[in-house]
Amino acid sequence: MADYVIQYQIENGEWQEFPLAVGNIVIGRGVDCDLILDHVRVSRQHAYLQWDGTQAYLIDIGSSNGTFVDSQELVPNVPFKLSAGQSVTIGACTLMLKFPLQEVKPVDMPQAVRVDASSPKAVIVGGDQSHGVNDRFQLRYRLQGGAWNTFVLLPGDITIGRDEDNDLCLDDHEVSRLHGTITVDAGTLWITDLDSTNGIELDGLPLKPREKYQFDAGQKITIGNHELCVEVLSEIGAAVSGTMIMPGDAVWIDGVDTSETIIDTDMSIVPTQVRTMDLASHARVTIGRARDNHVVLEHPLVSRYHAVFEKVGKRYRIKDLRSTNGVYVNKDIVENEKFLEDYDQICIGPFVFEIAGNKLQGRIETGLKITAKNINQRVSDTLNLLKNINLIIEPNEFVALVGMSGSGKTTFLNAISGYWPASHGQVLINGVELYNHYDLFRNDIGYVPQKDIVHAELTPKIALDYVAQLRMPSDIGKSERHAAVQEVLKELDLIERQDVPISNLSGGQLKRVSIGVELLTKPRLFFLDEPTSGLDPGTEYDMMKLMRNLADQGRTVILITHATKNVMLCDKVIFLARGGNLAFYGAPEDALAYFDEHRTDRERREKKMEFDDIYRILDDDSRGAPNEWRERYLHSSVYAKIMGKDSPQAKNRPVTAQQAEKLHKAKRKLSSLRQFLILSARNLKIMMQDKVMQDKVSLTMMLALAPILGMMDFIWGKDLFDPVTGDVELV
Repeated sequence: MADYVIQYQIENGEWQEFPLAVGNIVIGRGVDCDLILDHVRVSRQHAYLQWDGTQAYLIDIGSSNGTFVDSQELVPNVPFKLSAGQSVTIGACTLMLKFPLQEVKPVDMPQAVRVDASSPKAVIVGGDQSHGVNDRFQLRYRLQGGAWNTFVLLPGDITIGRDEDNDLCLDDHEVSRLHGTITVDAGTLWITDLDSTNGIELDGLPLKPREKYQFDAGQKITIGNHELCVEVLSEIGAAVSGTMIMPGDAVWIDGVDTSETIIDTDMSIVPTQVRTMDLASHARVTIGRARDNHVVLEHPLVSRYHAVFEKVGKRYRIKDLRSTNGVYVNKDIVENEKFLEDYDQICIGPFVFEIAGNKLQGRIETGLKITAKNINQRVSDTLNLLKNINLIIEPNEFVALVGMSGSGKTTFLNAISGYWPASHGQVLINGVELYNHYDLFRNDIGYVPQKDIVHAELTPKIALDYVAQLRMPSDIGKSERHAAVQEVLKELDLIERQDVPISNLSGGQLKRVSIGVELLTKPRLFFLDEPTSGLDPGTEYDMMKLMRNLADQGRTVILITHATKNVMLCDKVIFLARGGNLAFYGAPEDALAYFDEHRTDRERREKKMEFDDIYRILDDDSRGAPNEWRERYLHSSVYAKIMGKDSPQAKNRPVTAQQAEKLHKAKRKLSSLRQFLILSARNLKIMMQDKVMQDKVSLTMMLALAPILGMMDFIWGKDLFDPVTGDVELV
């Protein structure tokens, strides 16, 4: 019903109204939200409200201070059916879904557009070249020669122009204030030129003003100096999502059509939508990537035939069908098979299942939360590289780790990623201890070191293809593997450079290839060690914007950077002082205000506070020693807001962390023979690609050496070096 509105009040202010339109409404403190609640206890992106015209669902997306309905706290990432008149509390703000206080004209919901951020994507399994009614589209656009940006197209009209009131604003003097519209109607795409000054071209052909033209995804649109192209999201894939589908013989409990997906993984609508299936009529339910499974999980970490649920009497068991990446029950890997109790948690890639009675529930975990508790890194009795660090990184946040040389940035990044576990303390991923359950998260962690480790002799396409052979399940076909490589190349804007030797790429393009190596398996945690090092300011900004996009697509991104000019693109920033002391952790704008308090009046008059000034402040011993900065932060209101505590955790006694010791032996992803063949093929390719004659000579000698050594037995005999029967003269 279009007559419904959200009535909201910030603290004790006046009641205001927000008109509802079908779609997904982002609620939070951030300026990119649809409904902005400007209050310190509201997270930057706090909650989603999904409205389908008749029913509303409210989802807390891992906020710091929670979301409450009629004083009852919502479970994060679980949709709550909201009724009109119920009181919603978000921080110090109150919201209600009800009829408007006064007559409100129907308004199309304005889409919150981040020019530099792509919205979450969803995979729709199946389909052909034509567009289906349920297809979702994404618009890619850029200023000619610049970096690509993305914009998700929802059903209805999307206005394009230079004016900021448009759904998509193109800051270009060649673009009219209201230039044109793109319409999505039942899976069909239309474009209209609204009497613009410079017109619209479709594949180079000018459109007549005020006439509606149907077009297909993939066609090139030119508006002023901007290039645009619509893509079907099902062809692009998803950052962390997959799709579960069920053939027509499935029996649903909640009335969902049997041809629909169990889990709708469009995270822009519902982050973790839970669907239920009746297993009473199924003795066996197979799970995997292949289309003939009962449950199809479209994700590169899932094998074609991954696992099977079997009914044995009144109980169920799960069997691992020799999958590449395994099945986990209650965080423990299943060696062969395991009988299930009600509400056991079964994890297959990013998918989570539970069985209760004869009911199978499935969902996808769309974000991973990192909690660091009392992190220390003692390398000797007298040397501790990290001083009792406590912080929480929320799901899908983009966090910058900055500090002076020797402050322990890389050490801390390695500790929270499990690359070099902390000597004391704990790292929790969604509440699960990382070091003891590293295998559970191994495939969800992407780590890009500072030094690029791709082979310069190969092209990006070939390099990523060899990585895909090593990391993806062995049953992935060649065409499927190549499609995954093309998806990553497209996401990193490397399509036009995919056949250029890596040695001929620019610094920014080289770093993108290194990032692509990790993106192939679609990790949900992404750690990067100085990806902007050595880049020019323009490329540095593009790299930070790429990281922003990756976080917006459903990843938690933590990177070390010195690019302080672009830190405002991040959700939070970590400042480490010398000796591994946590000097600050919070929003970038809060960091500027926090450290500005430690400047003199003269310094404030001379210039506005910038991030570069924080380095100078922390390096000035007259303003405080590193441990003093740590104590100041632990007693600050910023720390209390982030951690949700009034007293510093640093006063607690540190707990000893278990080392990175797996509870179960890690599964071998590939056989030794397969690894040998892939690596050998790659090395031969590298040598053959190299234009230096010396390497080709080395290759020839290496191939000839083995038979020559073997022939020595026939020429000189086996006892040549024997001290009794050998011939010393020949030796």
